[in-house]
Amino acid sequence: MVNAFDATTGKLKWSREAHKGLPVGGRHRKNTFASETPATDGERLYVYFGNVGLFAYALDGKPLWDVRFEPQPMYLDFGTAASPVVADGRVFVVHDNDGKSFAAAIDAKSGKQLWKVDRDLPSRGMKSGWSTPFVWKHDGRTELIVIGKTYAVSYEPQSGRELWRLGGLTGQST
Repeated sequence: MVNAFDATTGKLKWSREAHKGLPVGGRHRKNTFASETPATDGERLYVYFGNVGLFAYALDGKPLWDVRFEPQPMYLDFGTAASPVVADGRVFVVHDNDGKSFAAAIDAKSGKQLWKVDRDLPSRGMKSGWSTPFVWKHDGRTELIVIGKTYAVSYEPQSGRELWRLGGLTGQST
């Protein structure tokens, strides 16, 4: 379920069912199946349920589009938690898991998948992660930075091409 509340009064403005069915995979005992934080660009609301997909709504609650992703196994069935990020007309999502990890860019207006790259990064044991991507704008260019268990990787936001990677991380970054 996706619920919108009035920020001033706290009253429910609208409620929509994003997905109906049994949960895919498990969840951490201290969390829910909806751990990801929604994002907005001021025109649309983007809600990501990692093992289900990405959903877009108009700010009045009208469903606009959805992009479904194949469910993947998570370490100890902990569930997903990497939130979507919106920048320059694109919604970026990451799903690091113990199956087939990926990062993807979706057109914010149409829901068209613009690119999707495998994140088969070397790891010691589990590959699952819960890190939200970061859009880094600096004088040289804009980069999409994604932290994994053992690597930080920079992607070119327009194409998904890997720009650089930094190894040597030794713990779980979230």
